[in-house]
Amino acid sequence: MASIDETAPPTATPEAAAAESARSTVERITAIVAELHIDPASIKAAPRHVQLGLLGSSTFVIASFFEWWTGFARVRGIVNYSAAGSGTAYSDWRGWLAVALMMSVIASLGWQLARPSTPVVRKATAIAACAALGLTLWFWAAFSADAGFSDGLSVNFGASFGLYLGLAASITAAVGTVNLHRSSQIDT
Repeated sequence: MASIDETAPPTATPEAAAAESARSTVERITAIVAELHIDPASIKAAPRHVQLGLLGSSTFVIASFFEWWTGFARVRGIVNYSAAGSGTAYSDWRGWLAVALMMSVIASLGWQLARPSTPVVRKATAIAACAALGLTLWFWAAFSADAGFSDGLSVNFGASFGLYLGLAASITAAVGTVNLHRSSQIDT
């Protein structure tokens, strides 16, 4: 008979390990934000373009967790078969890259709130936001299709709520950062 060792530590469940990992990530992010000395008053006092950029880019990152596309395929004939699927921004490389670019926009705008920035930093931020907008439009084009074939095959892919929210957020971030860059050129 096998004996149970009562002195051995209990093994952690995968859920507990995931919760601990998420907790440590949040603690690290909180420490980084605290080191930047960004308080809500500085965001409220920031220029409107910075506020738009932060709002758009942070909304985009949140929207990336919603459903971005749905798809349906049907085969008619001797055997009828259908399949459906959906996915978030993380289901394609264009979505991953757009989220990474928007996170860099958030970091850059947060840095600009805490420290003076240069026109080069503002330009890089605007380019990142515009590139994320372009990738979002490309994602939308790639995952929007309807096709019917004479042999009974029909395919339908379309955008969902998350993609529309992400598109609006990326437009907002791009407009805010481009206007921030343009206003810094006027000021100098």
